[in-house]
Amino acid sequence: MLENFIYENHLGQRFVGLENGIYLNENELRDYSWDYDIINNRISRFYRSVSSRNLPLLVCCSTKEEANRVRNRLLELAEADIDAMQPGKFIVGEYYTTGFITASKKSDYRTHGRFCRVNLTLTSTDPSWSRETVHVFGGSGDGEDASRNGFDFPFDYAYDYSVSVTSRQVVCDTIKSSKFKLKIYGEATNPAIMINGHAYKVNGMIRKGETLLIDSLNRTITLTTETGSKINWFTNRDRHDYIFEPIPPGVNNVIYNGSFKFDLTIIEERSEPRWI
Repeated sequence: MLENFIYENHLGQRFVGLENGIYLNENELRDYSWDYDIINNRISRFYRSVSSRNLPLLVCCSTKEEANRVRNRLLELAEADIDAMQPGKFIVGEYYTTGFITASKKSDYRTHGRFCRVNLTLTSTDPSWSRETVHVFGGSGDGEDASRNGFDFPFDYAYDYSVSVTSRQVVCDTIKSSKFKLKIYGEATNPAIMINGHAYKVNGMIRKGETLLIDSLNRTITLTTETGSKINWFTNRDRHDYIFEPIPPGVNNVIYNGSFKFDLTIIEERSEPRWI
């Protein structure tokens, strides 16, 4: 069965399958396996190693010139990832998997110039699939007054939360605890966010026009200034709680003081995308 896909390289340049006269045939994208170690005849751990998956594509365009343009475009996007040593994404539906296009074999291109078969090899250090769900916080009417619902912080902050504390519930429809991204918009001083009783806090002033990104996927904390400069804020993290603590599945209470805006992106990871 043919299906649509999007290939996006590390620069954000996209190749949309159906729009470019190229289709993804039955493939290995949904196949998976776990490696494991054995000690004393027992499995001691599961892990993933580098994997390669075959992606058979069909190119079918109205003219030979259009088919050539499609093939050239696909190469240019893939080679940019190889040159930069930065993986791209294969997107199917709401999910994506990352990797490099490390091989491309063509056939049937001499029969009709506008048609050919292209078999790609996608090589990944992590072959899992991810889906990102963004929850936006901030602005008037966001959440409820936490004091009315009996919420309390496990330790004291350097400033008073008692005047205005807002809360919301975020449902993580995931199999396991998820990595996340927290993007905080200035102006904010010592911003702290409680998720399911765990504090995610940094110490410092985020000025108006600046953003702070806490990225648990790459374990980085980066301040982006109004001019676009990026500053490493890892040392500004509060050490009372682990700032990259994964978000557990199920219902999570999110509490903060309501003085700043932020986006919480939940990164769901699966061995294969959901079947729909």
